[in-house]
Amino acid sequence: GLSLCQLLSLRGFLFGTRDSLLLGQANGQLKEGRRAICPRLCPLQELEDLQAELPPYLRNLFSDDADVLVWHVLLLPEEPPYNLKAFHVRISFPEDYPFKPPTVTFTTRIYHPNVGQDGSVCLPIISRENWQLHTKTSQVLEALSVLVNRPDLRQPIRLGGA
Repeated sequence: GLSLCQLLSLRGFLFGTRDSLLLGQANGQLKEGRRAICPRLCPLQELEDLQAELPPYLRNLFSDDADVLVWHVLLLPEEPPYNLKAFHVRISFPEDYPFKPPTVTFTTRIYHPNVGQDGSVCLPIISRENWQLHTKTSQVLEALSVLVNRPDLRQPIRLGGA
């Protein structure tokens, strides 16, 4: 099912109104409406849930001190040749999350057929045409782990990678 954040965000989206719910302090200001609920609260709730039960292929998951819409995590691949190193990954949530997918970028260099030289990732779960409102960040990270361990040679960004 949908999370509370997703339901509240969807309610505001479907009815074309801003919720009249007043939320507590957020960044020192009183915020109102759908945009205060999501994206600021949704990623934070997901972050807490993931940190409580961090999968074995992730380490040091945290949000950026300056922006809660930016996460950092170390990805620990399980399969050669990538299992010899931990890779720093940045996840950036757009202002209209969960209606648009986050972007996932490797900040540690990785020579992989599905990762561009700039660290961008060809990950179907976060493509605009495949993104779904109920997709959780944990699912995105799991898909990323699978992709790193088993490159998709049908959708390479780099030819000859891996």
